[in-house]
Amino acid sequence: MNADAISDLLLALSCLLIGWRAWSAPAGQAQPGIALAVASIGVAAALGVLSFSGVAAAVGPHDFFSLIATVAGVPLLAASFYWPQSLAARHPRAAALSLIFGGGVGLVMVSVLNLPLWSQLLPAVAIVLIVLTAWRRRARPFWLGTALLIAAFAVLSARLSFAGISSEQGLHVLMSAGLLLLTWPGRPAPASAAAAA
Repeated sequence: MNADAISDLLLALSCLLIGWRAWSAPAGQAQPGIALAVASIGVAAALGVLSFSGVAAAVGPHDFFSLIATVAGVPLLAASFYWPQSLAARHPRAAALSLIFGGGVGLVMVSVLNLPLWSQLLPAVAIVLIVLTAWRRRARPFWLGTALLIAAFAVLSARLSFAGISSEQGLHVLMSAGLLLLTWPGRPAPASAAAAA
């Protein structure tokens, strides 16, 4: 297994842990929006493990689910943080519909209308929402997770490599750490977040 596959495996396992924790929380504390959002990222990462390991049949599905995670999963994650009491954050059906709708629109915009900027615009908007959430919560793990997530997208966008670590590997490692910190167990979101939903 090469370094690209190992870094994607790390991301997939991180998403599995986060998703399980968000989905299986006690009644009233479950976060299906977060669970399904990281599931979309985790599926893309798991397929990436196969793709980077030389399984040719996994290349197409990996690209497909990477796009879904980018245009639907990351925005759903950000929305679930910023509006923690919203339907998409709290109800599995609404979360699933949000993911499907966002993915469908993203596919049309990027693959049919040939507007790749859409796959850059939505993550940028999502990052803004996550930064605003960090400002509202004022929790150190969330701030650090936000910084790592910004760094992950910056590394990929600029195609940066360092000490033999490729931009893809940097994305996977930084995103793994960032997501774990963003979902670090802590005090619940403040009442203002619920009021804003």
